[in-house]
Amino acid sequence: MNFNEEDLKAAELKGLITTEQFVRLRHFLTLRYGEKLSKQQNNSSLNISNQNKQEKKFTLTNFLYYFGAIMIILPLFGYFGIIWDNSAALLLFSIICSFIFVLGANHLWAKNNKVPGGLLYVCFVSSIPLIVYAFERMIGILPDTTNYGSHHSIHIITRCGWIAIELTTIFTGIYVLNKRKFPHIAIPIAWSLWYLFMDIVPILAGNLKEPTWGQRNFASLAVSAMMLIYAYKCDKNPDKKDTYSKWFYRFGATILYFAIISCIIEWIIHICKIQSFQEFPFGVLWYIIAVLSLIYMFIAIMLQRQVFMLWGALGFLLFLQHLAYVIFKDTPVLFHIIMILSGLAIIYFGVWYSKNHKEVIANLREYFLNLMQK
Repeated sequence: MNFNEEDLKAAELKGLITTEQFVRLRHFLTLRYGEKLSKQQNNSSLNISNQNKQEKKFTLTNFLYYFGAIMIILPLFGYFGIIWDNSAALLLFSIICSFIFVLGANHLWAKNNKVPGGLLYVCFVSSIPLIVYAFERMIGILPDTTNYGSHHSIHIITRCGWIAIELTTIFTGIYVLNKRKFPHIAIPIAWSLWYLFMDIVPILAGNLKEPTWGQRNFASLAVSAMMLIYAYKCDKNPDKKDTYSKWFYRFGATILYFAIISCIIEWIIHICKIQSFQEFPFGVLWYIIAVLSLIYMFIAIMLQRQVFMLWGALGFLLFLQHLAYVIFKDTPVLFHIIMILSGLAIIYFGVWYSKNHKEVIANLREYFLNLMQK
């Protein structure tokens, strides 16, 4: 009898074997029956396995890597642009920084230090907005921040300048990501893509002034949908799965969740002609959040992506907390006791879920798929 990887993977999802047993069984059966998995599948599986192992290890070393990267990226995303008056000096400084990041990243990557090297590539891509910003300010495309009030067309000029910054960052990030398969490089790409849509959508709508609330919501919905569709397609490609899709799932799911809530708030205000937030029916909004959160948890089961479960569970827990407060608002002591007991129940549920989550998700996914087929 011949076995293939899909059979073993199905057994793993059912909880019949562990991940370690899956790897060992695949190796044993491959040797026994002389079946060799394709080189491409083996390499991609090993890369994904190694990346997952690195990400799951929370050590002081990894903490220092990520903390150092955050310390670099934060000032690059605006602080220098605000406090540095000399545009030429800012441009020179940002170019030198990006050059140092590339040299350091190439050196570490060649030494097989993938995490610190990859994070320096993220720093390099994150330095691109500052380079373009300084250049535009030096040649006059972006006026000095102190003189914004004197420019009647400042919104048009500034938005065109931001579009150039965002496009340059996106294309640079895509180039680096294709050369170095480090998932975190998708972070500045996704962030810039969101801002790009926030700038382009109002222009396409004929609004050359400040974007409206509705335009920002539409831009957020559009870009989140694009990210999720692209991430889903990456999941179908073994070479791109978990390398490209992870951060686009995270950004897309997060932006979509809050964009939907923001759209609902806008529609309620418009339909009910609410003049102030004191008149807003927050009770109705909480039930809408609960429904949206349940939908997110359903999507998490179907796509097997934790970010949907995170926002779905968080939103539904906040709804339950609100519901408990409304029911027990006249008995605050009882409310706090219920909160403590609920917290303990959630912790022990988490312990049980951590041991049985693969089997639970597999069974739920199979149930929903059968339900949809009917």
